[in-house]
Amino acid sequence: DLAIEIPAEDVPLAQKMLIQKCNELGKPVITATQMLESMIKSPVPTRAEVSDVANAIIDGTDAIMLSEETTLGDFPVEAVKMMTRIAHRVEKDVFTHDTIFEFEESHGTTDVISQAAVQTAHDIKAKFIVALTESGRTARMVARYHPAEMILAVTANVKEAPKLALSFGCYPVVVEKFKTIEDVMKTVRQIATKHKLAVKGDNVVIVAGVPFGKNQGTNMILVEKI
Repeated sequence: DLAIEIPAEDVPLAQKMLIQKCNELGKPVITATQMLESMIKSPVPTRAEVSDVANAIIDGTDAIMLSEETTLGDFPVEAVKMMTRIAHRVEKDVFTHDTIFEFEESHGTTDVISQAAVQTAHDIKAKFIVALTESGRTARMVARYHPAEMILAVTANVKEAPKLALSFGCYPVVVEKFKTIEDVMKTVRQIATKHKLAVKGDNVVIVAGVPFGKNQGTNMILVEKI
């Protein structure tokens, strides 16, 4: 915990710096510990706690986590609901189609393609972004820009899929390996229809590495209609 390792007054700035560094590198970052601590014994949080949770989200954390509030507290359900309400309220205004996280430098082709995909999704008001990924890197590099659109992280890697749920806006879906872009769109349309993510005619943005199975990194952006 930061407060044990450094002076208390240094914690806020250190936390912001760590979140920023993780965002820059596309590394999932979780903010936790004492976020709603008063709810261990109280059904409502303090103003300071609400601000702490909100500011972590605004700074760019991928996930916020409760600990004693749910393991030992008297109001575990209320704590989860409150954290969810705070997150939804903040994200509604902060992460919109008019905003995109910006960084001073890029980290290769995957990053450049990911940024372009997010900007494209914003410009055409896409329903979601499809990140076809084997290692998870493509989805994470898209997520670091915190797009308003959901990121459908489509992967054949069963072990990697659960980890992707920690990255901002990522919803992992495990599928069989693709051979053609037609296979991709068939699967995407099935997922969109099944989970009511989009309707016929909606735009989606796809990012992937082609040819499939060659592990050449992310090198393609495609706009398709459901």
